[in-house]
Amino acid sequence: MANNRDVTTITPAHKFPAHNKYLIRCLLSSDVKHLATCSADTTVKIWSTEGEFPLETKLEGHQRWVWDCAFSADSAYLVTGLHPIA
Repeated sequence: MANNRDVTTITPAHKFPAHNKYLIRCLLSSDVKHLATCSADTTVKIWSTEGEFPLETKLEGHQRWVWDCAFSADSAYLVTGLHPIA
C-alpha cells in the first residue's frame, strides 16, 4: 500500500474470483491456514492460504444470504449465520 500526500494506492497481492454475487464477509482462521468467504449467493467457501488460494470446500444449502461466519478457537469448525427474517 503506497500512501502519497492525498492519495492512497492499494495494489492487491493476489486476486481470485470468489463468488458470483456480493461478498459479505471474509475471515481468516486463527491458525492462518484457511480463509472463509460468505456471500449473497447463499454459499460459504473455504480457501487454503497456501499458494494461489485454492478452493478447499464450498458449503451449500443455506436458504438466504450468508451474513457471518466464525472459526472455532482451534480452527477445526466453522459456524455460519444468516440474517433473521424481519
